[in-house]
Amino acid sequence: ANLAGIKVGLVVPENTSRTCPACGVVDQASRRGIRFRCTACGHTEHADSVGAANIARAISGLAAA
Repeated sequence: ANLAGIKVGLVVPENTSRTCPACGVVDQASRRGIRFRCTACGHTEHADSVGAANIARAISGLAAA
């Protein structure tokens, strides 16, 4: 990736598919198999999409520290 000029970043994967991309609440109960439904705000999405969004946010520097 580096040779091709692609940015590479390290992201701690813990809770990436349990953190709501809409409100930021982390709750294990929000993740049921492939389904994510936030227990706080009701945001619903495929769990893999939630994880990908949170990883992208972390790499871009927009994630909470």
